[in-house]
Order: sequence, then C-alpha cells, then structure tokens
Amino acid sequence: MNTVLVVAARSARDLAKRQVFRRGFACAALAIGASFFVAKLTIGNWDRTILDVGLSAIEIVSVFGAIAVGSSLAERAGAVPENRPPDDVTSPGALLVGRYLGLVAIAFANATLLFGVLAIVLALADFGPSAAAVSAALLISVEASLIAAFAVLLSVVSSAKVAAFLSFVLFLAGHVTHELQALGERSGRVLTKAGAAALYYLLPDLELFNVKPTAANRLVVPAAFTTSTALYGLCYAGLVLLAAVLVLERRAPER
Repeated sequence: MNTVLVVAARSARDLAKRQVFRRGFACAALAIGASFFVAKLTIGNWDRTILDVGLSAIEIVSVFGAIAVGSSLAERAGAVPENRPPDDVTSPGALLVGRYLGLVAIAFANATLLFGVLAIVLALADFGPSAAAVSAALLISVEASLIAAFAVLLSVVSSAKVAAFLSFVLFLAGHVTHELQALGERSGRVLTKAGAAALYYLLPDLELFNVKPTAANRLVVPAAFTTSTALYGLCYAGLVLLAAVLVLERRAPER
C-alpha cells in the first residue's frame, strides 16, 4: 500500500506539469471569468448564468482531462514507468493503481481550484456559492474519476486512441441511459428492447452526477443524495479499476 501511495504522489506531481491540465485549467478559468461579463448582459439571474457556465467548464475540463490521461496510463503497462518509481514496485497492477490515484488526486485538486475561481466571480457579482454548487462540483469530480477508471480499463485492452474514443462514447451514453431504455421499450423489436435494457443496466447512470441545473437554479440538493451518489460512483470506479488490474496482471507474463 505504501508503494502505491508513493507512485500516486509521484504520478500526481508529474501530471500537474502536463499541458492538458494547465491549458484546461486556464481555459476553464477564462470561461468562468468571462461569465461575469456575460451575466451583465442578461436581465437578472446573474448567479444562474455564472453557475451554468462555471460548473459546465469544470465538468468539461475534468472529464476530458480524465479521458486524455486515463487512456494512456496503461500504455506501457508492465514496463518501467516514468520518473523512476520505487525499486520495490514489481507489480504492473500496483503501478496502474498508483497512477490512477494520482490522476484522481489531480482531478479533484483541479476541480477545487476552479470552484475557487467560480466562488470569486460569484462574490464579484454579490453572490456566494450555495451548498448545491458544492455538491455539483464534488459529483463532477467523482464522475471524472469514474470515467478515468473506464479509460484505464479500455487502455489495458486496446490502444490509447481507441480507449479515449470509447471513453468519450461511454460518457455520452452514460448520460442518456434512461432515454435508451425508453426507446427500447417503445420499440417493437425484441432484440432492440433487450439491447437497450442491457445497456441501461451495464452502463453507469452518469446523469445522477448532473446536478448543475439544480445548483444554477438555487434549489436544494439533499446531502443524502450527494453522499449516496458519490459512493455509487467511487464504488463503481473501484470495480472497474479492479477489472483493469486483473486483466493487466493476467497479461503481464506475456509481455
């Protein structure tokens, strides 16, 4: 466990230097700052405009960063990882878990810093972040962690580019699982109905993590919902990561 944490710390330090996170943070921060001036062009509801833009920017940066980095974490699985990890690291699975935890740490840190920028912009408009906005940012980070886990699993069984593409498709599909199930129910074809039902139960329900509209409209997000949804996402991510480790460990002797 200590070895995994050391790898995670080194991975987080390395990832913090990557352009994908630096540029993503800069673009999101600029979008959040620009939302203040966009809000001034609207009649009332300044906080809604700022929250809409700000939380959407945080989600885009978090998810795309998770996909871009997560899909390349296992690209050299079983080989010596970057920046000389500890000598006692012998398991490709341990390396993968450490790298993943480093990515998750950066994703949460990035979202926290961007939420700080959002809070500053809200303060300039004489508003403050609500508890619902905090819940929205937290669930965005958990969603990004879950997508990153899928990106890691897909990168173990395919190339980085294929893993990134499939992870993005999964992100989109995960937000429309209910619609897919409804379409299947309305379809008269047995195979279509069965396929839609299978996708509904196999894919994660990512729409659970989408409380941005609730936060933007200053409605309440129950603490119990936030907690249960976060636990759902983290447990799901843990199972997906476990599957990635098992596949990687099985393939390791072949490399």
